[in-house]
Amino acid sequence: TSTSATRRPTRSARCSAWAAAPPHTVVTRAADAALGRGSSADWYFAALGLVAQLALAIGHVLGTEAPIDALAGTAAHADALVAVGSLGVVAFLGARLSGVALLDVLALTAVAHFTGLVFEGLPLTIALAAEAGLLALVSQRASLAFAALAAIHTLAVLAPPLALVDGLDEPLKAALGLVAVTAALAATRIGRRIVPFALLYLASVEVVTAGGAEHTGQTLLSVLWALTGVGALVVGLVADRKEIRLAALSLLALTAAKVFLYDLSELDSLARVASFIGFGILLLLGAFAWQRVRPRALPSEA
Repeated sequence: TSTSATRRPTRSARCSAWAAAPPHTVVTRAADAALGRGSSADWYFAALGLVAQLALAIGHVLGTEAPIDALAGTAAHADALVAVGSLGVVAFLGARLSGVALLDVLALTAVAHFTGLVFEGLPLTIALAAEAGLLALVSQRASLAFAALAAIHTLAVLAPPLALVDGLDEPLKAALGLVAVTAALAATRIGRRIVPFALLYLASVEVVTAGGAEHTGQTLLSVLWALTGVGALVVGLVADRKEIRLAALSLLALTAAKVFLYDLSELDSLARVASFIGFGILLLLGAFAWQRVRPRALPSEA
C-alpha cells in the first residue's frame, strides 16, 4: 500500500502537469513554424489547445484543490498553493508565447486567488495593495483591478459602511487598511480621482469611532462633512475647477440630508443643536466664499 501511494501523484502534481503541457505544445509548434516544418495553422491550433487545457486545469483546481469558499478559511493547504501557483505561472508564460491577452487576465486572477489563500484580514489588504502598486509599473488597468479588490476587502472586513453609524471594532487595523488602499489608488491615473473620497471615508469612520456611535460621533461626522464640503468649494472657486465645485456641493447636499433626516430624529436635543449650528455656520462661510470668488463665466458662443 505504501508503494502504491508513493507512485500515485498528488492532485497538485497532476494539475501542474496538465497546466504545463500546453506551453510545451505551443513552443514545439512555434519552433516547427519558424523552421518551416509546419504551417501557421499549427500555431493557432496549439494556442487553442493551450486555452482548452488550461480550462480543464482551472476546473480541476476550483473544484478540488482551491475552491472559492477556501478563501474564507484560515490556512490553505500546500496542494492548493502549488496548484494555483502553477496555473498562474503557466498562464503568464503562455501569454508571452501566444500573445493571447486572456491568459494575462488568467495569470492575474491566479495571483489574486493565491494571495487570498495565503493571507486574511489586514495582511490581505496590504498584500493586494502592494501588488497593485507593483502592477502600476506595467499595467494601469491591472493595478486598478487589484486596488479595487483591496478596497472591496477593506469595506467588507475592516471598515464596513455600517461603521459610519456604529463605529469601528478595530480602528487601527481599519486605518492601516484604508491607508494601504489609498496608496494603491494613488498609483493609477483613474484611482487618483478616488483618493479624496477614500481619505474622507477614513476620517469619517475614525471620527464616529472616536466620538462614540450614540450622539457626539454623529455630530462630529456632520461637522466634518460640512467642513470638507466648504473647503472643497473654496478650492474649486479659487482654482476655477467645475468638477471640484460640483463634488463639494454634492457633499454639502448629502450633509444637509443627514442633518435633517438622521440627526433630527436620532440624536438628543443638545447634539441636534450642535449639528444644526455647526452646519449652518459652515454654510454661511461657503456662501460668503461664493460671493467673494464667483466662478468665471463661460465665454458666450459666437
